[in-house]
Amino acid sequence: MSHSTRIRALALACALGAAAGTSFAGTVDVRYAPDAVFTDAGSSPLQREARLAALAKHLQGLGERLLPAGQALQVDLLNLDMAGNLRTGRRANDLRVVRDRADGPRIELRYTLSEQGQVLRSGQELVSDLNFRRLPSGYGGGEDDGLRYEKQALTQWFTQRFGPAP
Repeated sequence: MSHSTRIRALALACALGAAAGTSFAGTVDVRYAPDAVFTDAGSSPLQREARLAALAKHLQGLGERLLPAGQALQVDLLNLDMAGNLRTGRRANDLRVVRDRADGPRIELRYTLSEQGQVLRSGQELVSDLNFRRLPSGYGGGEDDGLRYEKQALTQWFTQRFGPAP
């Protein structure tokens, strides 16, 4: 195989791979007011910002995997009440205690799904998960992810509203 034939074959493979990968490549834009009061998003402004940014990144990843190319989802995070209750300790680390189903995550949001400037769906919802302690096998958050319950609730909501499971 000549050098130019290899380059053409490689270019064709890249083009086919790119075309296959773009079938699901929608975008998600997540907003939250920097001065908004959240029920339970963190004990400091830095912690709150980090948690909201992590949830935004999670939603953006879901959009890349589940939304068809050309679709855009705008999400406004209105309130966050994380799973469990915060117990402030004497040390720098706080402890989050999760006892029962009533301690599940609650995320209030407003969304608009559009394509080429046309609104396909919009609404305001309270995302919660009463079975939050039963993470499905294969969930990648793991025990070390402090937002695992909130991410799982958002994944379930996103999948139910906008597409099949990844």
